[in-house]
Amino acid sequence: MPLLVFSFCRQLLMIVSSGQNGAPWLAQFFSACSGCNISFIPLHYYGDPQSMQSYIEQMHNTYPNYPLWITEFGYPGLSDSDTLTALNSTLQFLDGASYIARYSYFPMYRTSDPIPYVGAGGAVMDANGQLTDVGQLYLGSVSSTKRTRTVRRSHGKAHRLLRMNC
Repeated sequence: MPLLVFSFCRQLLMIVSSGQNGAPWLAQFFSACSGCNISFIPLHYYGDPQSMQSYIEQMHNTYPNYPLWITEFGYPGLSDSDTLTALNSTLQFLDGASYIARYSYFPMYRTSDPIPYVGAGGAVMDANGQLTDVGQLYLGSVSSTKRTRTVRRSHGKAHRLLRMNC
């Protein structure tokens, strides 16, 4: 799904994944980049929902002077109900953490067209384009100034629009 970003008025790093090479790459970057003007650290997280909070806290503890933007997160292979439980817990954490400036749940797709890596359990829309329970929780229920909420369809493809209030 293409990512359309507009109103980017801050400087950022390349997005750091939660994979085994993400944190070491970021440490090398900061070692080599003295004097760089970085406004925030963007992160991706895909994996076990129970490990997400510790990963984010570790990144914050390592780089406490930078706000974190979780630009994508998702839970590969979980059922609908397990995704809903994990997402509810994650949203509470993300909304409550003062060092999280923005975040965006990744699987913005329909159950009829799942992304193989994440699976249908994380879909925010059903086959008819109506919000699933996961979609209602993320997009519709709780107001958050940190949360990316917009999904657009263009030329048959979904686009996430990250609205960055700079």
